[in-house]
Amino acid sequence: MSQPSKLPRSHRPARLLLRRILLRLSALVVGLLVSIMGLGVGIVEASDGMRGDDCEIRRGEIIDHDFYFFCNNLTIRGTIQGDLVGIASRVNLTREGRVMGDILVLAGQLTIQGEVSDDIRFGGAELEITDRAVLPNPTSDILAGAISVDIARGAYIPGDILMLGYQTIINGHVGGSVDFQGQALVIEGVVEGNVDAIVGDPREETSRRTFQILPYSINLRGNGLTIGNEAIIRGHLTYEGAQRANIPRNTVMGTVEYQRVRENNNITEAQRPDTFLSIMWTYFARTMQDSISLILIGILALQLTPVLMVESGRRVRRAFIPAASWGFILFFLSFPLALLLFIFSILMALLILVLTLGEITLSIILMVFLVTLNVVLIGGFWFLLVFLGRAITCFVIGYSIVQGVRYYLASRVAGPDDPPIFIPPLTTRRQRWIAMAIGVLTVSLIANVPISLPLPIELFLQGAVAFAGLGAIFMYGRDVWHITETKGRGGWIPTISRMTIPPLEDGSDIPLGMDNLPEGFRGFPD
Repeated sequence: MSQPSKLPRSHRPARLLLRRILLRLSALVVGLLVSIMGLGVGIVEASDGMRGDDCEIRRGEIIDHDFYFFCNNLTIRGTIQGDLVGIASRVNLTREGRVMGDILVLAGQLTIQGEVSDDIRFGGAELEITDRAVLPNPTSDILAGAISVDIARGAYIPGDILMLGYQTIINGHVGGSVDFQGQALVIEGVVEGNVDAIVGDPREETSRRTFQILPYSINLRGNGLTIGNEAIIRGHLTYEGAQRANIPRNTVMGTVEYQRVRENNNITEAQRPDTFLSIMWTYFARTMQDSISLILIGILALQLTPVLMVESGRRVRRAFIPAASWGFILFFLSFPLALLLFIFSILMALLILVLTLGEITLSIILMVFLVTLNVVLIGGFWFLLVFLGRAITCFVIGYSIVQGVRYYLASRVAGPDDPPIFIPPLTTRRQRWIAMAIGVLTVSLIANVPISLPLPIELFLQGAVAFAGLGAIFMYGRDVWHITETKGRGGWIPTISRMTIPPLEDGSDIPLGMDNLPEGFRGFPD
């Protein structure tokens, strides 16, 4: 058996954390990209794609452009000389089928039996690469966010496999590396590159070996890392799990690095009091670790920019889905815009070198300015997304919880003849700080819940919270721009003094005739 690496342990957590972040971010970007591509296929023209129940590209049919689809079942027997993009319940690329570009599919089941000349990007339940699949491009990769990915014996993947989901089964040959985060990784074939994995606890039993989701039936393997006796990993093996895997001798040509996860994160499987206490302590520690920094940033934002926080929060409260949609669009557009900014900076740097030939001091100053501009713009956007956007949505959640509790307490003491209950808004700094803390803690408690799930609920929840806040900031900025334009054309706008520290609730939340009563007023005596 290959001996574990003796590399310093201090380097392992940082590298594993960085890999985990990149893996989640990449899978999220791909999943969102597939969703955007797919959601747009419903409006394509018939000449550009296909819609219907049972769609088919017949044998001998050639499509000389990108193919978009929105079908229940799609069968490909012909040739697509571009990308395959869309949504379906089942997609089957038969032995006669050929896709000369990328596959970007959101589906329940994707089966590859034919030729794919570029990358495969998949989001859904099950991806199956059969032994008849042909990937002639030496750089073809597979990137999937799914419940199961199955590489059959005899199949060859020339590039890398990046998987975020429940299980990946590799019986075939992988020419690149494997990066996996989920519960079960099974390697019975050959991997030419490195294997990096985060797996579940093999001591946890899979409650249902056959997972039924909609019309799909997926056989689930046991948790943990499983390497067969005939498997070969020519690179290094790095994995993280609750228990060390049984690695047969001479199966790993490189080094083996193992990082133990000491705690069992599934509270439903706790059988001893000390295990339960360990899980709850880890749950509490993670919740506080995620919450403290966000609470401090949220309170600081409420102190410095109360109008931005409250006005953006009002838009989250009134239109959560549009706000989250705008945030998602901005997140998607940030990558090409960052690339364009980087290219523009390089061109400007070259131009500076040409125009300031011999002026070293001036060149250095301008170079530093360009670097600072890139850092400020890109870093500022990610600060808005990761911190300020989440803080805004958490503030709305906490605000709603506090107001709901206040209304419940007031309704318990109100009589049937009393006037309608009016709960005044939270206007003091202390009240809003408490609302911020409650909202952040609520989201963190849900995101870190110690229950093993096949889908990364933490990623989806935090993503929705961040996107909604970011989109609300954009919507508020758009409204301010519109108001400024209206004022410039001589139109009427509210005075700025009325927007200093507004309440989060709309005016429609206040019962008729109750907007100017003194606090504590309960009606006139009989």
